[in-house]
Amino acid sequence: MHCTGRGPVVAASCGPQRFVQLHFADTKARARAARSQMSLASLFRDLPLTRVQRRGQVDGCRGLHSLPPPVNPHTVLARRTRHRPVCVHSVDSTRPRGPPHNLSPTTPSHHTPTTLTSLTSYNHASRSIRTRPLPSTCTAMSSYLPSFRRAPSAPVDDAPLSSLPACELTPLTRLEAALHADIFAPTSTLLHPGDPWRALAPPNRRALALRFLRFHLLQEAAALEHARRVAAWRAADRPWERPLKAMAGPAAGLPVLPLHAPGRNGDVLVYSAARAYIRAQVNHAAQEEAVKTFFESTFYAQGAQTGLSAVVVLDFHGMSMSNVDLVGTKNGIRIFADFYPDVFSKVLVVNYARWLHGTWKCIAQLLDARTVRKVMFLSDTNQMREELSKSFAKADIPRWLGGDAGDGALQLYCGATIDPDEVAKTMQAKS
Repeated sequence: MHCTGRGPVVAASCGPQRFVQLHFADTKARARAARSQMSLASLFRDLPLTRVQRRGQVDGCRGLHSLPPPVNPHTVLARRTRHRPVCVHSVDSTRPRGPPHNLSPTTPSHHTPTTLTSLTSYNHASRSIRTRPLPSTCTAMSSYLPSFRRAPSAPVDDAPLSSLPACELTPLTRLEAALHADIFAPTSTLLHPGDPWRALAPPNRRALALRFLRFHLLQEAAALEHARRVAAWRAADRPWERPLKAMAGPAAGLPVLPLHAPGRNGDVLVYSAARAYIRAQVNHAAQEEAVKTFFESTFYAQGAQTGLSAVVVLDFHGMSMSNVDLVGTKNGIRIFADFYPDVFSKVLVVNYARWLHGTWKCIAQLLDARTVRKVMFLSDTNQMREELSKSFAKADIPRWLGGDAGDGALQLYCGATIDPDEVAKTMQAKS
C-alpha cells in the first residue's frame, strides 16, 4: 500500500458486498491514494472482519471515496498508523443486542460490556493475516472491565493476638485443638520430624492458627483442611532446608530487606524498593525458591527473632516498565495464598504513579476482599508514619522512614544498595 501520511481510519463491514472506506487525515494523503494503482478492495479481500461494539458514534466521514452503501450496519473500526498494523477484535455474535440493563445510572450507555473472543491482525508489509484466540481469562474479564466501578474499602485493622474479640477467640480455640490433634501432636505423622512448626513457641503457633482462620474468614473446617494441605506440602518439599543464600543475587529477584526486631504486635517491618527489581535478570524458578526461603526465615526459622506477621512498605519511587514482572507477581501471590496465608498484616504503598493505582484496581479483582483491604496507597509521609506507629515504636522505625532508629546502607537481598538519604528525600517530597 503506497498510502502514507498520518494513517487512515479503516471502516469495513461484513456482508455479501465487502468494502473498505478510507478517510485520510489530510489532502496530500488523499491525493497519494488517488494516484495509487493498487486495488484496495483486493488488498483487504481476505481480511476476516466482524463487527465490534464501539464507544460512541463515529464522526461524520467527510471526503470518503464513492463506494457502495454498507449492507451490514455493524462496522469494524481499526486505526493504522505508520508503524502499527491494523488490529481487529472479534466479538461474540451470540450476545443480545440492545441497551445494557446491568449498568449503574452513572455509567454511560456506550460502556456496554463486550466479550472479546479473538484478535485478528493484518500486517501491511507482508500482507499476511493472523488470528489468535484470546485466553479464557481474558474473555471472561473483558465482559466486566468496561463497566468496572468499585468503591475503595476501609483498611483491615486486625485485633492483636493478646486481645482478640469473642467472634475470633471462640473459633480459634477450637481450631487450635484440632490442629494439635491432627498436626502438632507427638504421635502425628503429618509433619516432618525436623519441621520448624514443631518447635514454634506458643504465641507463634497460635498466630499460625489465627492466620489460617482469618484467611478463610473464620470458617474452621476450611482453615483446618488448608493447614493439613500445607503440612503435607512441607513434609514433601522441606522448605526450611533451603539455605539463606537462595535469597541473594539478582536472579532471585527479592528487592526486600527486613528491618529490626518485631514490633509491639509481633509484626516484622519489611522494606521493598521496586526500582531495584530488574526483570531481565530474574530467574523465575530461583525466585520461587527465594520467596519460600524468605517466608520461612521470617516466620518459622529456629533460633531467630521470627515475627507473627509482617508490615510491608512498598516504595515505587523511580520505577519503570523494566521493573514490572507479571509472572513474578503471579507466582508470589500463588505462594502466599497456598502456603503462607495471611502473613502480611498490612502493605503500605508509597511514591506510586497513577497508572500503578489503576493497575492495582484490576489486579484486586483477582484477590479476596480481605487481602485487598490490607493494601493501602498512601499519598504522603504523614500517612505512612501514622500507619507504622500503630505497629511499631518510633525507636524501631528507621530514620529514613520517619522513626528514630539508626541508618546505614540498605543491602537488599537482590544485591542492590539503597541510600537511606535518597529514600528519606523521596519520602519528604511527598509530605
